[in-house]
Parts: sequence; C-alpha cells; structure tokens
Amino acid sequence: MRSPRFRPDGAPCSGRLLVGGSVLALTLGASALGTLALGTLALGTPAWAQQSGSGPRLLNPSATSGTTGTTPALIPSAAGAGALPVSPTGPAVPGTPALPSASPAPPTTPAAPQGAEMLVLTLPPGWEILNSSTGDTYRRAVFVPEGQSGQNWKDMVVVTMARGAGTPSLQEAHQRTTKDYETSCRAHTATPPQTNVTDGIGRAFWTMGCHRRRDVDLGEASFFLYVLGRQGSYMVQRIWRTSPFGNEGPPITTTDRDTAVGLLKGVRLCDPTQGAAACLQGPGS
Repeated sequence: MRSPRFRPDGAPCSGRLLVGGSVLALTLGASALGTLALGTLALGTPAWAQQSGSGPRLLNPSATSGTTGTTPALIPSAAGAGALPVSPTGPAVPGTPALPSASPAPPTTPAAPQGAEMLVLTLPPGWEILNSSTGDTYRRAVFVPEGQSGQNWKDMVVVTMARGAGTPSLQEAHQRTTKDYETSCRAHTATPPQTNVTDGIGRAFWTMGCHRRRDVDLGEASFFLYVLGRQGSYMVQRIWRTSPFGNEGPPITTTDRDTAVGLLKGVRLCDPTQGAAACLQGPGS
C-alpha cells in the first residue's frame, strides 16, 4: 500500500507533497530509483562507504577538520545534523509540529506558484511523512518507513528548503553540517564535498559518520545532497541510526547504501515555467 499524501492544509494530494510558496513536490511509493545522474558527482563511491576488506571503511576521525567562529542558528534534523541556517534552533523531531489529519476531500494537486522551483524526490515504498514545519524562509519535511516513529526510528529522510539572505554556499553547507556532528558526536568522520555546477544550479554530495552520539548510545551515518538553485537552497539528508561503531564503519548493508545513492541521484529541481508536467512525469515519479 502506498503512503498517504498530504498538502500543507492537511488535504490529500495525488502523489506529491507541496509545501507553501516554494513548492516541494515529493512522489511517494514509487520504486524506480537512481535513474538520473548528478553531473560529474561520483555518488556511487562515497569515500567512507567504499569497501575495504570485509566491510566499509571510515576516514580517520583525526582527518576531519571543523569550522570555527560563529555560524547562524540552524534548523536541526532529527539527528541534529544536515540543518540550514534559516531559522532559530527548534525542537527535536519528536516535538516538531505534525501535519493536520487528512481531509476526506477527493485528491487534488494544487497548481505550483508561477515561476516557483520544485524539488522532486522519490521515496522507497512504505515510507510516510512523520512531520513537517514551515517558517517565513524555510520548509522542512521528515520521512520514516512505516512502523518507525520519532522515538524509535532507524531510517530517516529530512528535506529542508530555504530562501532569502544567508543561504549558504555549497562549501558553507558542508562546513555547517560538519560542525554540527563535531558538537553532537563523541567521534565523527566526514568526506569532502563533491561539487558540480551546471546551468547555474549547484550540487554537492558528502557523507558523515557519527561513531557514537553524545545524547544517546547510538551511532549514526548520513548521506547529504545540497542543491543551490536559482530561487533557494535544498538539502536532502538520508540518515541511519545504528549501534556505535569504529573504523570498521557503520553496519549498513550494500543494498541500503546503493538505495540511498539512488534516491539522491533521482532528486530533480524543476521549473514549472519550463514545463512542470514533463519534469514530474519522468522516471520514478
């Protein structure tokens, strides 16, 4: 069974979640992943996830350098990482506002605002929205597989979009997530961002590993995709909560890693003025 779809007002929509004036279109329930490339980004071989011996290897924690100085307040992800500097720090995922209950009205898909960029993302079957929040300059949605909750989640996707002054560059976005892991983890690793700019749209991909968190006795790993568009910035973070780990790497299967890479490869930034329907009807939608 496919996951429910909702508009910000709580009404169901036909296969996409559309959030506010900066439209976030999410296609849920489709299984076709990894059908689009991201320029020259080598998403298939993130450094810490490369196989070495019997399992994935992490970079040496001492090789990771953090940022210094004062940075703007962040929107925290469930893990406290992958945030964008567009709103004062908010509550953790279990406490963020949930979407209203679905309306019995028939499914409809509202028209996108004229000229608004649309981020299109295809999630695996069985994933559903956990909560969503909206501010003056940002939109944020959190997704988990069916059966997981804000208290017991092991798998999560956090999507954040921002507009206005202060939108970070590709390098700044990487530095800020690294700084957040430095704060929340007893030991962590991070790969340098792989960046690509095509037709004025910037993309960056990187991975991070948290050997053991400070707040809970768990490890964590994340794949990040940051897209700097013409009208805003967009972060997609795939997170795993695991048992604590060392240099042998997080206990994530090759299949899970490949699926996550495919999910990020399938992210598209669309311009409705250039034909939104054609964009949204591409592979995986």
